[in-house]
Amino acid sequence: MKYMTVLEASKKWGISDRRVRFLCSQGRIRGIIQQGRRYLIPETTEKPRDERIRKANSAGSRKYNDFTRLDFLKGMISEQEKTDVLPLAEEPREFMVHFSCNTAALEGSTLSEQQCAAIFQGHVVADHPLREHLEVLGIKDAMTYAIECVKERKPLSQNVIRSVHQFLCLDQPFSKGKYRRVRVRISNTESSPVYLDLMEPRINDLLNANTQRKKVMHPIERIARFYLEFEGIHPFEEGNGRTACILLNLELMQNGYPPIDFSRDDQETRILALQDYESSHNPAQMIRLISKKAEEEMEHYLNRSREKRSKKTAERQHADPSALRKSSPLQA
Repeated sequence: MKYMTVLEASKKWGISDRRVRFLCSQGRIRGIIQQGRRYLIPETTEKPRDERIRKANSAGSRKYNDFTRLDFLKGMISEQEKTDVLPLAEEPREFMVHFSCNTAALEGSTLSEQQCAAIFQGHVVADHPLREHLEVLGIKDAMTYAIECVKERKPLSQNVIRSVHQFLCLDQPFSKGKYRRVRVRISNTESSPVYLDLMEPRINDLLNANTQRKKVMHPIERIARFYLEFEGIHPFEEGNGRTACILLNLELMQNGYPPIDFSRDDQETRILALQDYESSHNPAQMIRLISKKAEEEMEHYLNRSREKRSKKTAERQHADPSALRKSSPLQA
């Protein structure tokens, strides 16, 4: 049997050699021979089906732990050069506005995205209390801190959790970054949070469990469970929902996924998922929601990347019309 190299296969199939190597490493090309880091592919092998363009199944018909499409999208993104974690979701500034506005809405803020953008620029929005202004600025600062943690590869810890809360709660000078000293009740649930003297040990147990789960769970399932259990502990007097969202994105970005935000349209689903976990300890709804949001962000990122590449190609061809003639397969 005759074999071809990765470079020969890439030319034959019309895809990059990097893509061919990825397909080989994932076992999606049959009959290959591996010699160290070199792959030899049978000449008769047909181009593998491109699962990246497969339409996603509806979320309701999928098992909560079916991460097939998510993993394919992540593999596609890993092949592309990127300089920052935040642009995976949107343009950095746009994402920060969306995220701050939607996350503040979790605790009753009525600010629009345009108003949040104005606050970021130092403006005061009429008819909105100072508290709402400080909330969106705190979310922006906390998310910025989370991104720095990702860049510095700083693992999740008690200090990181307290620091996130400290950045968030600009309007709580005496309680920010400190575990609560009073009993609280979680809104939209019938939950009774843990006793005060167990707060720090419970967070420590949660962090240890999160570390152990890395060995046996898919990252999305592990991160969703951390999010649910952190919300259940409710370690701070206020700002627990916002803190949980920042930590959720910190963990997503640490594991190569884009940050997500729960829009106002997601709130009912999010609350039902929290209630389902509280009543039956079932994480399935939250895992599906987080997986769906991550898929959407990755698909948007890949679509924008294609558009940018097409635009650059068009600009080059417009600047040098001869390039189009040289690359045309119809040229005599």
